[in-house]
Amino acid sequence: MKRYEAMFVVDSAACAKDFQAVRSQIHRLLERVGAEIQASDRWDERKLAYDIKGVKRGTYVLTYFLCAPERVTELDQALRISDVVLRHLIQQRDKPIEPPRRVLEEQVAPETVEARS
Repeated sequence: MKRYEAMFVVDSAACAKDFQAVRSQIHRLLERVGAEIQASDRWDERKLAYDIKGVKRGTYVLTYFLCAPERVTELDQALRISDVVLRHLIQQRDKPIEPPRRVLEEQVAPETVEARS
């Protein structure tokens, strides 16, 4: 099994209603191909550069997981036909997973973050 990082773009309106349900649907797609999810978090919400399936705003969901390399193609195909995921990007990671920078900054004292700005 290898480490992967995936960024999913999902409909912001669906996330606003029930983010946990959206994340659960993404997790089910990953688990269906035998992926072992290590971390998953809402990343950001933005206006999309162009409409995707009639959606103007997207929420980004960052997920780290372990998966057999031969199953990633199957995962890619499942994500392409998913009603939940508008777009996705999957990259293999050689290094162990580190917490995102914004999480690290939240753990540092506010005075330290302001001093660096």
